[in-house]
Amino acid sequence: MLLLDTLYINNSGGLVLLNYLVDEIRNAGISCYFLIDRRNGTDYEFCEDEPFKLIEPTNSARKKFYKLNQKRFNKVLCFGNIPPPIRLDNSLVITYLHQYFFVDTTHMSLGIKQDFIHWLKQLFIQLLLKNTQEFWVQSKHMKEGIHIKYSFKKSAIHVLPFYQLDLPQTGNINKIDLNFCYISSGAPHKNHIRLLEAWVRINQKYPTATLHLTVDQESYPDLSGIVSKLDGANVINHQVISRQAVAELFAKSEYVIYPSLAESFGLGLVESVSFNCKILAADYSYTHSSIVPHDTFDPKSVDSIEACIRRQLSNSNLVNKTEILCENKMEIIIKKLEN
Repeated sequence: MLLLDTLYINNSGGLVLLNYLVDEIRNAGISCYFLIDRRNGTDYEFCEDEPFKLIEPTNSARKKFYKLNQKRFNKVLCFGNIPPPIRLDNSLVITYLHQYFFVDTTHMSLGIKQDFIHWLKQLFIQLLLKNTQEFWVQSKHMKEGIHIKYSFKKSAIHVLPFYQLDLPQTGNINKIDLNFCYISSGAPHKNHIRLLEAWVRINQKYPTATLHLTVDQESYPDLSGIVSKLDGANVINHQVISRQAVAELFAKSEYVIYPSLAESFGLGLVESVSFNCKILAADYSYTHSSIVPHDTFDPKSVDSIEACIRRQLSNSNLVNKTEILCENKMEIIIKKLEN
């Protein structure tokens, strides 16, 4: 039997991927036990029909579960980035690591508190490395990061990205000229501050251009406050929105701009391609692993972000085909979990 350990995943893109993986495992008829993060319990109605356990997302609760069930499973997939808390001698253990900051080798600073949290989690992974035989990752730069950060052998790190282009249909929504959107949380590495600085400059010459954001006011009050004070700059913050609303934003936006400083995989980039958006993205490896962008910029430079936007607004004849580069490897993942 397979154990799918979903602890530590309860929001954002990780949860979207987890739900897709759970559906595919069930559709394939794989005998699977689901270890569910208690914060997600109400979202998994299938639990009544499948072997499962809801536990708190703590190391002590997780360790207790593994000790009680260490001989029960022949294969384990830890989807929450962290290897098991104990060694399982009778199981093939795979850890799917999709959080960039757990392999960051650039020492990017996000503030003292956040840097310390990431350092602790990296140390935790280092201590538990002996408990996993393989890592699965979403991109080549994540594979390289694990190899460098943890000295883990490359032959046991497999690049297996997966994604589901399942945003709802939007009907006949026309593109709105000079409409830009950035679908993202307000986390510091998402780089909203530099984007907003560039946008204020842009707005002075192109006052009809509009920037759409999705920053949660409750989770990121400081950033939301900055956005709300940009009167007249045509910045609209939709806060947390439904998948239907995301699809509609993509459908009516001529441009998607993506200045994030770090991603393991640019799911938002991939999703926006199917809506025929012109993608302006950071000139970083996560972008070039996922798509061919319409144009790029240095995300650490306000001047570069501004210049990229200006190129689009001053020359609408720029033609660079945007396309998806990364193949959805879900079929291969399911076969590996079946065998």
